[in-house]
Amino acid sequence: MKKKNHIPHLRSIGDFYQQLQIGKPQGNDFSMMRIEEQPETKRLEMPLFRCDFYRLVFIRSKGVEWLLPEKQFESTENCIYFSYPGKLESWQSGEKIHGYLLCFTKDFFHANQMRISEFPFFTHGKSRLLYLQEAEAMQLAKQQEEILEEIA
Repeated sequence: MKKKNHIPHLRSIGDFYQQLQIGKPQGNDFSMMRIEEQPETKRLEMPLFRCDFYRLVFIRSKGVEWLLPEKQFESTENCIYFSYPGKLESWQSGEKIHGYLLCFTKDFFHANQMRISEFPFFTHGKSRLLYLQEAEAMQLAKQQEEILEEIA
């Protein structure tokens, strides 16, 4: 009998944090962290998986390689990677990464009276990376820090 390959389907933000070994999220519908503050025991690579929530990964340094079924690419300084529910992806990193990880669910969007259609980067077939100028990246980092302060 052949063993079937199983692609993990991470149903919650908590499942994602557990798989990556990065601690516990602040909540079930929304969570955010500084990537460089992840524990040393975190995973340095993640085999093919899919999630049931949205992710925004704001990378301030180089070093992440995303391996999608249709494309492979590396992060640069000051870029944003977007992921949406059901997207097949994997990644690997060989060095310490700086930036922010933001996870949120459809329920978070609905509770805040927002529509995902207003954010085209979170839809299938759109660009996977958004490249920012240094001034834009600095402003976004400032906003991310303000969110973290609010969460605390």
